[in-house]
Amino acid sequence: MANLIMNAFAFKEEFQNSPQLGGEVTLKTIDIYMKNIYVSLKTAKMNNPLDDVALLTNAKIPYMYEKLFMMNDIKVIIVPFDEFIFPAKFAWALAFFKLCALKYMVNNYNYDKYLLIDADTITVSPLEELWEETSDGVMLINTGHSVGHRERQFIIKDYNKLYNTKKYIIHYGGELIAGKRSELIEFLALCKEVYNKIEKFNFNVAENIGDETIISIAAFEYKKIIPAQPYIYRYWTGRFYLVSTNYVYNAIAIWHLPSEKETGILRVFDYLVRYDEIPKCTRLRKMVGLPKTRRNISIQFLFEQIRKRLRS
Repeated sequence: MANLIMNAFAFKEEFQNSPQLGGEVTLKTIDIYMKNIYVSLKTAKMNNPLDDVALLTNAKIPYMYEKLFMMNDIKVIIVPFDEFIFPAKFAWALAFFKLCALKYMVNNYNYDKYLLIDADTITVSPLEELWEETSDGVMLINTGHSVGHRERQFIIKDYNKLYNTKKYIIHYGGELIAGKRSELIEFLALCKEVYNKIEKFNFNVAENIGDETIISIAAFEYKKIIPAQPYIYRYWTGRFYLVSTNYVYNAIAIWHLPSEKETGILRVFDYLVRYDEIPKCTRLRKMVGLPKTRRNISIQFLFEQIRKRLRS
């Protein structure tokens, strides 16, 4: 049975879009997202030709992109945004559509396994190992934030408020959710319970953390979490520069590039449209701001290498 790889994109008037794109919903930001989605799903399909790929959206997308997606075997599925609805004041209110759309898909489509990834991702290799590892649980990415990290603190405080307890729950990111249909149905039921509890509290939770609050709390209750770190990494290539070398060594399959929405990913879009192939890894990493892997070499290290050669 085929697997399904998905992006989710929602639009609602008077709601903010990604704060990384200034928060405004404009024709320009929609254009950027469509190009990001194309790169994300096109590269996923090219590396996993037996899997289906789909954009889940609550509104009709521009015709030029609808046509481009159709020509490249990318499904466009309209999903009503009728669950996990937060007030417009929440910076990431539209991000909760991911949970709504995923719940809709696992309840209405009969795929074996599902992978929901953010639009600002590039899949650079096949996902067989990811699919294999999602056999008994839900795969999420641990952000690695310490207990004192600002965003994890928001989630911890919200959890303790909602459940009247004191627990140091893990902050899971929202850029990847994967699992078997049966496991995801169970996990998303817990997500819905968390949402219902937040709604009963009149949405008196942190307004800037988004769907990751629900995902993290549901994951704490669910327990059967599979770490996604072997398959995806969040590369920050902008002013806050945080990059690993795992795009080369012990290489991962999915590059998550939040700072490249308006830059590197658009360059990859142009390349894909023009050549209908994924750039070679060395060229791709340059397009998205990942450096050549190297280390600074000290004089002492060089002398030691010379001595070793002389002794041999």
